[in-house]
Amino acid sequence: MKNILIISGHPDLNDSFANKTILEELNKLIPEAEFAYLDKLYPDFHINKEVEQQRLLRADVIVFQFPLF
Repeated sequence: MKNILIISGHPDLNDSFANKTILEELNKLIPEAEFAYLDKLYPDFHINKEVEQQRLLRADVIVFQFPLF
């Protein structure tokens, strides 16, 4: 199976209905996928570039899930 990475880019997922529902359903459908919730990992918005670059390099499939305002 391919390594699937799903990146949640919502700034506050607790305040979202649609994005939170989408991610919950994806987690049910693809439990083996790796989920990266950027709002939880980096609440101060200081993203660790090296860690995230390695995460991207390991993935065969990358899904960016974020709101459109």
